[in-house]
Amino acid sequence: MRALQEMEEALKGISDPDLVPIMKEASRCYGIGSYRGCIGLCYLALIQTLPQWLFGHGTGKAKGGDIFRHMALMTFQDSGRPAAEPNFLHNNSVLSREELQALESMRELGNRVLDPSPSAITAQDAQRAYKTTINGFLSKPRPDGFEAGWL
Repeated sequence: MRALQEMEEALKGISDPDLVPIMKEASRCYGIGSYRGCIGLCYLALIQTLPQWLFGHGTGKAKGGDIFRHMALMTFQDSGRPAAEPNFLHNNSVLSREELQALESMRELGNRVLDPSPSAITAQDAQRAYKTTINGFLSKPRPDGFEAGWL
């Protein structure tokens, strides 16, 4: 019960109100034991916000077109796994080391959601995905000129 209360409290930190319903649904999934659903919705919210977040927070050598070109590499391949190059974003001072680790953690959890083993996903995995998504990305200020779901 405490985890659900913490999830509810964390919703207040989301800077984009358009993403709150997705994260509310993720917490409801968690509450009924659908940990895969929780992680999947967290991953969806991250994918929806990441391009706009990077555009607004990229202050290093990589700008506009470079960021979006490399964001295209973060789409899913036929295998269902992201073909990302997040190290490009870190190496060009767009992502900090902590942000890169958060993104890698979410990629790993997103990939595990696809594992058919029923024991592959735990409540702790879902909590980690929820906290990482909100604290690592959704709580950051939304850049001007972008709306959630533009992807």
